[in-house]
Amino acid sequence: TQTKLAQFDLIEPTGSDAFVQLSFEDAVTGAVYTLPRNASYPIDVLVLNLPRNKFFEVGGIKESLEPSVSDTIECIVFDTPAELFGEEIAQEVESARHFTTNLGKAYLFYDDAFWRSKLHQDAGTWPPDVGFAAVETKEGVRLNVRWYDGPVVCENEGQNGTEPSCMGLLELYYSVSNETFYSALPATPDEPLGSIWETDGPEARAILERAHMGLVDSLQPLLDADGIDASTLKLPSGLIVGIWHRPNEDFPLGQGYTAPTKVLYYPNMSGTPDQACGVSGLSDSAYRDSVLQPWRQHGASGKKQASTIRNRIFLVNNDYSCMDVRYYWGDWAEESLMQAERAMLLLGMAPPKWLQNKDYYHANVVSQVYISKKELLTTRTSNIENGLLEWFFLPAALVATILAIVCLVKKKKCQSGEYTPIP
Repeated sequence: TQTKLAQFDLIEPTGSDAFVQLSFEDAVTGAVYTLPRNASYPIDVLVLNLPRNKFFEVGGIKESLEPSVSDTIECIVFDTPAELFGEEIAQEVESARHFTTNLGKAYLFYDDAFWRSKLHQDAGTWPPDVGFAAVETKEGVRLNVRWYDGPVVCENEGQNGTEPSCMGLLELYYSVSNETFYSALPATPDEPLGSIWETDGPEARAILERAHMGLVDSLQPLLDADGIDASTLKLPSGLIVGIWHRPNEDFPLGQGYTAPTKVLYYPNMSGTPDQACGVSGLSDSAYRDSVLQPWRQHGASGKKQASTIRNRIFLVNNDYSCMDVRYYWGDWAEESLMQAERAMLLLGMAPPKWLQNKDYYHANVVSQVYISKKELLTTRTSNIENGLLEWFFLPAALVATILAIVCLVKKKKCQSGEYTPIP
């Protein structure tokens, strides 16, 4: 059974600890069932791996957040300065009111993988150094070929100087744009995958021929150099695409399974994060903290400490990244995993055994999390009681001593509940 989170309720009875109540919807039958407070498995920690648009589709989510936190999570910025992305993409983004319509990948399947068997290409791109921007052929097909991306199977390769027999997939397009040739293939935004095959009929064969002719026209210099007659190349038998839609005026957070939506700002365009998102005091680090624990209450001196469950609800997904676009390193699942590890750190858990590269762990997890001294000690005690912690945190007295020394050296006032970066 496929289910989705349909309703989120953070319930805070007077004089009692808050709790979370979740409702799920069966994607097939539409039936809704609720996981109550006193369920067999009480919710002590909740980690939500939801992209931005799916997060706000859950009933009760937006109403439960502080306005500044909601504004932070809703913020999407994708600055594309021409000096980094090229004039073509920069102009397209501007014409699309700051967003291209989709991120797409397209592969042609050939029974004769001629780029391997005849052109002997298995590395690099075409056109050379084209990067992420695609060029448009006279057939109206956008291309930026990656020779290496796509499985290819060859027989008799490199044997007796004979031409190998190869079949496989060639990635002919991977970019963000407003194109409609590839993006017309998926049935709905909820299904990124689209494909056509020569057996699907005349219309499908016409699309395959158009894609092939666009590719051949682009490759003509290479074909001429090797004395290959383009008319001898067999047509592809299939076209497979993945299309992930980007936000637009009708769907400001995106529709269906979206391309990653982040806060990628350029100081000379949108400005700093607080300016780009309209959230006072927002910075890269403040964004990370706010998104990782959206319902967090920090408490204040003389006031009742925030309820535990609020500080044990985490949001992780590769949508949630805020940085200067000049240092952007791509959309990778690694971002979701790093955010999850930061949540585990805040829960007092040691890194997994397979993540023993201390430099990597410190750079991407420890140094990216801010934690209060009081929580550090409370978390340690709680996890020892549950048998979750073996060695990760130092004894409470030693931690307090180190923090006191740091405060004295930096001549900063330290109070219970203040935030201190983990060294």
